[in-house]
Amino acid sequence: LRRRSGYLIEFPMEQERVASVILHDENGEPLPVSSQVFRSGQPPAVVGYDGIAWLENVGEVNHLTVSTPDGKRCTATLTLAATRSHRLETFGPLICQGAQQ
Repeated sequence: LRRRSGYLIEFPMEQERVASVILHDENGEPLPVSSQVFRSGQPPAVVGYDGIAWLENVGEVNHLTVSTPDGKRCTATLTLAATRSHRLETFGPLICQGAQQ
C-alpha cells in the first residue's frame, strides 16, 4: 500500500419500498393491536394502534394474511402502482375479509 493512496469500494444498494397500511375488519373497525400480518417470504409485521401496520419490502401485489390475538384469521391484498415512490406512503383502510377461527 502506497502512502496517500486509497481504495474505491462499491457497495451495491437497492432501495427498499416500504408502506404503512391501515387494516380494518369487515365491520369497518381497526384490527386489534398486536395482530400479526403475514406475507410470503417476509417476516411478520405487527398491527399497532388504529389498525396500522408497517410493511417493509413491498411489491406491486401483496397478499396479506392477518392473525388477531383471539386467533381469528382474515386476508387482504395491498396493490401498489408500478412506479416506485421514495417516500413513505400510507394506504387504506383495507378491509381484511373472511375472519374465522
